[in-house]
Amino acid sequence: MKTITFLALASLLFIAPSSQESPELKEATTLTESVVTLFNERKFDEALPLAKPALEIRERLLTPGDQQISNSLSYLADIYIAKRNYGDARKFLLRVIENQEKRFGPGDVGLAATLHRVAQLHRRQGDGRKAEEPYKRAIVLREKAFGDDNFEVPRSLAG
Repeated sequence: MKTITFLALASLLFIAPSSQESPELKEATTLTESVVTLFNERKFDEALPLAKPALEIRERLLTPGDQQISNSLSYLADIYIAKRNYGDARKFLLRVIENQEKRFGPGDVGLAATLHRVAQLHRRQGDGRKAEEPYKRAIVLREKAFGDDNFEVPRSLAG
């Protein structure tokens, strides 16, 4: 599942960059391409020090809520999940949620997948009580967007 999520996010990376993109943002893109390659090669310790400056560049130069910032945050979360460092992974996923809320609003159904990932991390750490809130929020968002009898709603309950 985590590889699929990472690969799905990685596909967003290869959208053609703007020819007017700053040299620093191009550097962030190059760093992120290396992160994706290293992640797919399971070289998580090598990917991590490249992912951090890519995020720093994007946060400095882009507006809050920008999709590239969310992507960088997600890459870092995926690396920490792969390293079984669920606490740091959760911190980055919570930042993804903040970024998504800035971009789309707190009621956007797109938040449900990230909320589900946060809940799964709580469960992996043996804290089902903390997992409950993000699971419930994901369900509410999916019910609101798709109706309570849609197949998307049970996905919020699957662990």
